[in-house]
Formats: sequence, structure tokens, C-alpha cells
Amino acid sequence: MALGLVGALGQTALAQPEGPLLPSDPDYFLTNYKQADYGPGFHPQNWSITQDDRGFIYVANSATVLQYDGIRWRSLDGLDAVRVVQRGPDGQIYVGAYDTIGYLAADSTETLQVVSLVDALGPAGPDLGEIRGGAVTSAAVFWYSRQHLVRWDGERMQHLPCGDGQFARLFVLDDTL
Repeated sequence: MALGLVGALGQTALAQPEGPLLPSDPDYFLTNYKQADYGPGFHPQNWSITQDDRGFIYVANSATVLQYDGIRWRSLDGLDAVRVVQRGPDGQIYVGAYDTIGYLAADSTETLQVVSLVDALGPAGPDLGEIRGGAVTSAAVFWYSRQHLVRWDGERMQHLPCGDGQFARLFVLDDTL
């Protein structure tokens, strides 16, 4: 499976169109990265993609978070079943993986780490399980699993449980979840 990066990251390619692949706009570009480009040791399946203020690209690869600076690929260690990378309203890159929600930050050696926000759920916080997706509004970052919806506004974490597994998809319209 290949990873396609679209110049306008807000667009989604669901199927290959008939006719010319690229529009005539010279600012529109598409670069297709194959698994061999970002490393054969990584999973071929990628779930989400975002970009930070510096132009670095972050990919939720099933095995890890991949970071691409335009020249080389790097990866984070210690994550499992990564499904979500999303840029929050504060410009921070947020991550969702198995039993993990948090944000990316560099340590003293400039190595990216995930700073966990799970403790913000409190001592009786849930086992989140597989984080399946997320969404962002101007006020908050959201993650969901089948049984949980979590909202982080930068200061306070809110948790909405759903015991019978009803959360399947989130979307934002007009800055409203």
C-alpha cells in the first residue's frame, strides 16, 4: 500500500479519476510515497495525516507515527495501533493510539515523544482501547474509540462513555462536532 501526500491536505482522494490525474493548477501537486520510501520495517497501512507549522508531515502508520521533513522519514517508538495524528487549534500535533491519547513534543535530545494526556482523565479513567479516529474544532481536540469519546480543550479533559459500542465516526461541520 502506498501513501499519497496531496498538496492541499484537506482534500481526500477516494478513487482515481478518469482523465488527467492532476488539475491544471501549477500549485497542486501529488507525491506518492511507497512503503519502501518510509521504511520496510513499518506497516503498509496509514490512517491519517497532518502537517505542522514548519511544514513537517506526520502520518498515523499502524505501527508508529512517522514524521517527514521533506528529506527523511523518522519514527516514534513505543506506540501500538496508531490511528490518529491531527493538528489542534493550538498548532500542536495530537496522537491517538491503542490506550493512548497525547501530543508530540521533543525531549532534551530533540527526539519526538508522545506526552500522554491519559492521566488527565483522572484516577478512575477508562481503558480507552483502540482509538479509532478524531476530530478538531477551534475549541478542542476529540478522540474516539468504540466505547469512549474524549474532549481536550487544552486545560480540561472530558470523557463521554458509550458502553454498547456506538461511536463509529466523528465529523466537524461549521466548527461544530
